[in-house]
Amino acid sequence: MIDIYAEITNRVIAALESGVAPWRKPWVGSSSGCISYATGKQYSILNTILLGGQSGEFITYKGCMLAGGHVRKGEKARMVVFWRPIEKVDEESGEITRYFYLKHFSVFHLSQCEGVSPRWAVSVTQPVSDLKPDAAADAIVRDYIDRCGVRLIVTGSDQAFYRPGTDEIVVPQLSQYKHLAEFYSTEFHEMVHSTGHHSRLNRINDVAAFGSHEYSREELTAELGAAFLVNSCGLETADSFCNSASYLAGWLKALKNDKKLLVAAAGAAEKAVSLILNRREGEQDVADEE
Repeated sequence: MIDIYAEITNRVIAALESGVAPWRKPWVGSSSGCISYATGKQYSILNTILLGGQSGEFITYKGCMLAGGHVRKGEKARMVVFWRPIEKVDEESGEITRYFYLKHFSVFHLSQCEGVSPRWAVSVTQPVSDLKPDAAADAIVRDYIDRCGVRLIVTGSDQAFYRPGTDEIVVPQLSQYKHLAEFYSTEFHEMVHSTGHHSRLNRINDVAAFGSHEYSREELTAELGAAFLVNSCGLETADSFCNSASYLAGWLKALKNDKKLLVAAAGAAEKAVSLILNRREGEQDVADEE
């Protein structure tokens, strides 16, 4: 019997050794850009650059607390700036002089917070496809969501993430993708993350900082698990596989290109996939012999 987990892991390693193109985001983003949670207004071009161009809502630490949420431990704030007008009156002439001075404050993206939901509707760019859902992949998603109680939100968005605090997955909608495999790869990636919740496989370290060893290893686990699931549904394409390999290559750099860690992550991914597919660990589909 072919060990599909080992085979895909070996294919990934071979792709990494031969060199891969830079990773590309598989969906077309929303037109909302960077938005203030407090006002719903889009940030200026300068602030958009300071925020790294990440679409979605940003909130201050105090604003997050007032909204009933909290910023996850280890998350780093980003700076935004604004010009505040000042008026000075000449005591002799009464002439008013107006000038501006630059102020700054710190904000967090909502994906860095827990217990806070977006306030403002997202305006999505023109759909780039009319892809139809895949019945087999949707069945896997529905069964896992219903069985394990994770909340799945598929919506017009420019981000995909799993939030452990609320146990919810958010992914961009199908029409934002050009390729079906990449839509399900994104869903499966976040589903694998959700298996690490303390009520399931208890794998996620809530205090792992972005780019840390633990965070990088979890990203390897999620992407390998997604690759396993996409392959099991018969949706894998050469492009989708190469993009997964590119994503893995990026995170391996944080782990000093130690491919042994990729194999270790594959073991964690296999456990996650077994939970998602409701199988005993190590169980695989075997075709009937002719």
